[in-house]
Parts: sequence; C-alpha cells; structure tokens
Amino acid sequence: MCDAQQSRDDFKRILAPFVKIPIKAELTETFLDDFQKAVGVALEQTLEMCAIALAEPGQRIQVPTLLLAGSYDPLVPPDLLRNTVLSRIARARMIALPCGHEIPQEMPEQTAALLEAFVSGLGRSARKAA
Repeated sequence: MCDAQQSRDDFKRILAPFVKIPIKAELTETFLDDFQKAVGVALEQTLEMCAIALAEPGQRIQVPTLLLAGSYDPLVPPDLLRNTVLSRIARARMIALPCGHEIPQEMPEQTAALLEAFVSGLGRSARKAA
C-alpha cells in the first residue's frame, strides 16, 4: 500500500479487495488526495502501530470503547477483533457492519450515526456517575 502512494491507479487496485460496498468516486478521490500528501514514514508507522495495537494487552484501557468491524473485512475480520481486542478491553463493545475494511467510506452515514450514539451515551454515563 505504501508503495502505491504515488499511483492512484495502483492504490485503487490495492484497495479494491478491501471494499465490499462501492465508495462514491468523489470520496475516493479525496481519500487519495490525502493519502498522496502523507509522509511515507508516517504510513509505514501506521502499519506498525496497528500490529502493536493488536498484540498489546487491553487491560489498561478502562474507558468505554466502541469497535466498528466490517463483516467482510479480509484484513481485520470481526473474529480477529473479537479475539485480540474486544476480549481484552473490559468496557468494549463491537458492532459489525455489512461492509469491508473501509468502514467510514463504505457506510459514512451509518458510521456517523453509530459514533454519535456512542458519544451521546458517554455523556449520559458521566451524568449518572456524578
């Protein structure tokens, strides 16, 4: 993926297997614009960070956590998240959506609604605790 940073066609070809629901063309172009502006080492370190996050025990995370998973994600499938992340964070819950890896791009309205509901629920929890 990092090697495809300078080629929009290569990037689209690499991205295709990770997408279940077609992404709007203008959203893909905006994503590619941003991707091409990123510093290469930052992209490489993002991949490194993901590997560490999946291996790192989550017991230290003590806040409510929402995991969004793509049911058809070949890179980070729901079972992997369930076994590596969800099982290690006491206050986590996971919602699997019928999409691939690019959840916010494939299902932007649903993603926004889920995040808004999650954050709104955090406000209610804080008021109850006070």
